[in-house]
Amino acid sequence: MISQRVQAAAVVLFALVIAGVVYVLLTRAGQDVPASQEPATDSGDDPASAEEGPVGRLMLTAGEGDVVVRYRTGSCSEAGGPKLELSKNQGRTFHEIRIPQVGEGTGVGATAPAIRAVVAASATSPTKLTVAGADEKCGVHRYTTDDGGQTWNEESGAVDEWYIDPRSGDVVSPTGPTDPGCKRVGALAPVSATVAKVFCSGGAIRTTRDGGSLWTVVGQLEDVAGAVFTSATTGFAEVSKAGCKSRVQATVDGGVTWQPKGCIVDDQLIPGFSGTEKRLVADGPGGTRISTDDGATWEPPTME
Repeated sequence: MISQRVQAAAVVLFALVIAGVVYVLLTRAGQDVPASQEPATDSGDDPASAEEGPVGRLMLTAGEGDVVVRYRTGSCSEAGGPKLELSKNQGRTFHEIRIPQVGEGTGVGATAPAIRAVVAASATSPTKLTVAGADEKCGVHRYTTDDGGQTWNEESGAVDEWYIDPRSGDVVSPTGPTDPGCKRVGALAPVSATVAKVFCSGGAIRTTRDGGSLWTVVGQLEDVAGAVFTSATTGFAEVSKAGCKSRVQATVDGGVTWQPKGCIVDDQLIPGFSGTEKRLVADGPGGTRISTDDGATWEPPTME
């Protein structure tokens, strides 16, 4: 009898506890949540509040030794800005480099804005880099660093680089704007201060040997995503073909004729493509690939 009374009392006590919890929950549900206790919202759900990421085409420049520069070009008209990265080990790993700032007449100040676009970037060592970048008005200037990007100097004088103008899409030579004769430029491959190759979107390959005063058609190659010439006659281009989205084509006669080489990655187009006389480098979503046999075979960079 006593045991039954104890059990009944326990049941009643448990029911009272449950009722109390329900009451508290219902009461709180009817109250406003203080602002400091409101759940944090993901800024990614609100495009206006989300921080803009880097924009523009992914570009690659293979430098001396094992140095590789990778950058997003940015844009003069689109928010987001460029991104600059450097690899000391052929592209196996990259670390971000601070974007140069626009000069204020007497140098680069702490409050000076970052450049809007990068049109060319190169490195002769892990600490010495040169960048051609566009300011807020889309004027292109030359910047150099000797300490890996911790500090930048804006150089005076004209930019002595070949590049595609970030505002108009036209080709600019070291001596000024030039018209290669393309309706639209698909890829630009500088060779020297006076020699360059342009791959027109229609497939024509045009070259100049006098800094852009005269351009002539030398060959034809369709669907070129990127190209590099390691000499006036030796060049490599990345094209998208059936069965291989990033096929390498090679020329030894300045672009007159082309021969297929290896496939970098068969299922995607690799946006970054560059090289030197010793190696070719490609980089994209699947990581970096290296070729030391003129594009015939491609492998990830070797481990240190």
